[in-house]
Amino acid sequence: MLQQITRLYKLWKNQKKHYQSPVQRLLDQWDKNHDLSPSQRQEARAARYIATLRDHAQKPKKRTDNWLDQDDIQ
Repeated sequence: MLQQITRLYKLWKNQKKHYQSPVQRLLDQWDKNHDLSPSQRQEARAARYIATLRDHAQKPKKRTDNWLDQDDIQ
């Protein structure tokens, strides 16, 4: 029980309490009521692609620098 109360207190204490100007509230409302522009959609698509690459990183293929070990030398 005490752990739950402590957790609730931490959540309450750490919530974002920042000032929003009337202009910012107006802009946020505008964003909620209007669709994204084509350039904003393109930016979101690029950000999604970068996040996918970051979250699903692949190890680079091991490439030897020794020319004697390379099979593609002609």
